[in-house]
Amino acid sequence: MISKIQEINGNKMIVIDGEVYLPVAYRSFRPIPSNVNQFHRSGVKLYQMQVTGRNNAHGVPYSYYGGIWNGYGDYDFSAFDRQIQMFKKFAPGCKIMVMLQLDPPLWWLKDHPNSHDSYWRIGEAPFDEAWRHDVTEYAKAFLKYAEDTYGEDIFAYSFSSGIATEWFDSTEYYEPSDKKKAAFEAYSKGLTTPTEAELSDTEGICMREPASKEAAYRNFCCTLTPELIKYFSALFKHETERQKIIGLFFGYTDCPNEGFQILSATNGYEAVWQDENIDMLFSPASYSFDDNVREIDGASSYQYLVDSITVNNKLYLHEIDHRTHLADFPLENGFILPAYPDLHTTVEVLRRELAATLCKGGSLWWFDFYGSYYACPELEAEIAKQIDIFKEVTRQAYRSVSEIAVFADPMGFNLLKENLNLTVDYVRKNRNNLHKCGAPFDYYNLSDITKIDLTPYKMLVFLFAPTLSSEIKATLAGLDDKLKVWVHLPDVASSGALDFSAVGTLCGMTMAEETASQSAVHNGTTFGFSTAVSPLLQVTDKDACVLARYENGDVAAALKNNTAYIALGNAPSSLWRELAAHAGVHAYTEKEVPVYADSRFVACQFPNAATDIITTETDGDYVEVFTKKHYRAKNRQLTFAHDNYQMMLFLKEN
Repeated sequence: MISKIQEINGNKMIVIDGEVYLPVAYRSFRPIPSNVNQFHRSGVKLYQMQVTGRNNAHGVPYSYYGGIWNGYGDYDFSAFDRQIQMFKKFAPGCKIMVMLQLDPPLWWLKDHPNSHDSYWRIGEAPFDEAWRHDVTEYAKAFLKYAEDTYGEDIFAYSFSSGIATEWFDSTEYYEPSDKKKAAFEAYSKGLTTPTEAELSDTEGICMREPASKEAAYRNFCCTLTPELIKYFSALFKHETERQKIIGLFFGYTDCPNEGFQILSATNGYEAVWQDENIDMLFSPASYSFDDNVREIDGASSYQYLVDSITVNNKLYLHEIDHRTHLADFPLENGFILPAYPDLHTTVEVLRRELAATLCKGGSLWWFDFYGSYYACPELEAEIAKQIDIFKEVTRQAYRSVSEIAVFADPMGFNLLKENLNLTVDYVRKNRNNLHKCGAPFDYYNLSDITKIDLTPYKMLVFLFAPTLSSEIKATLAGLDDKLKVWVHLPDVASSGALDFSAVGTLCGMTMAEETASQSAVHNGTTFGFSTAVSPLLQVTDKDACVLARYENGDVAAALKNNTAYIALGNAPSSLWRELAAHAGVHAYTEKEVPVYADSRFVACQFPNAATDIITTETDGDYVEVFTKKHYRAKNRQLTFAHDNYQMMLFLKEN
């Protein structure tokens, strides 16, 4: 079998031996005949399965089938055989993506008392020659058997390691090995390894000096995992004779520091995204129930700076691992995951995730986490309907219509004292609020600003940009016609040392330190960081137009000469909407609701049953794909009635 990702009419599709497959799939930790066959009946042709004998972070096995690595050179493939035969029997004609977990079994760890468990401390694996050798031999043996035995059934492989199989690391909160210390000393030209207390510090200003050993250590750690991933991606491509798709989870930017998932271990992900041996990048939809991003009143989004995946010519796969209303049951250890309250909520959120996937030209799999999350006739029919909609939408040419581009610098996060969890305020909350500004946006790594065509954009948003290279500044210098929006502390580290006066210089506004307030107000909405932050700045420039004020009256957000500055994180949708209007961005709605749009469709979700209006870019005929009702936009107004939180996706006709 030869499989590849091919762009067809602007849409990235999966092509297997010349046959085009819709890029939608099924995944579960508990694939059993009933749920596999249910998704087969719904029309799913691609399936993902996991090969591992390890437990997951919930304390239960990743797979019912168990592992295959029993000793040195001793591999019993019968568990793998049973699993893949089950898929073939209950989803006839299916094609399978196999994920191999590289973290070694517990017997291996007992045999190597000086080795660290790579599941919890992947940051030590690059220095463990025994680990690399034995895991490499295991991967080679597995790939040979899988290809020789099931090569015509397997269209893709992925490999995983680290916490949650997503390459997270907790190494920074343990004493590193002597080999790692020595490697860091060589990397940093003599700096000593920082202690746990130094890395955990939250006192004083919120950022580290660029030349500090703490920042250097974070940067060093971010080189390790990408190098390891690239080693295995080359191995997997070679062992499959470069004829199979290779993918993995890696590179989130909106995770909080939760103690066991250390974001800074993955900030160097751009090296992986640029790797020619990687074809697909997977990520769960954006998490966090406390921010309501996944709730019925939220705005489905992405953990990746997702449009940079396309810049790197990869396919983005959106993992819908939502806990449907049927997920409210205990696991074998009694643990219960939170679930949606009812079928209506489940369906409307799943439809919103579909729109969020389609408008990024992405693919998806429904992750039936522990099985039975979709085990009802209504959801079986819903999945079949969504597959038909995916087909219908991707018959049209895909093109972004976003007039807003949003940027963040992942390696720049290494300058933050991560225990303050400011990435949540910089990235996740700002992004969630941007989703409700009335217009879609594209979402990039800062480094890609020099690679993309900025012509379509009217507004450039910089959520976190502490370091601006001379190349980036040169790119921005010629963009006086575009509104540039800077958040909190842009450009402060560009000189190699923290310089907070650089913010005013960059924005062309006089500024001073703000010492009295930690929150601001825009149109009656109070916003700010989730914790006390120092420094904060205020705008003192009398020629600047005031957008928002601190609660003591000082200016927290202002606009001058097509440059805007927002001193705080978590800026509200109303402020983003005002800035977009100033830039001349087309707004599809004046209400604060999630909007997803591309050249083919516009989708939205209004909270209360009513008749509402979408302002389209042109007149024309539309079909709402979930109800199959037809509409006509006249004078660029599309009027429609809807129920509470009914997800509406209007596809252009003709």
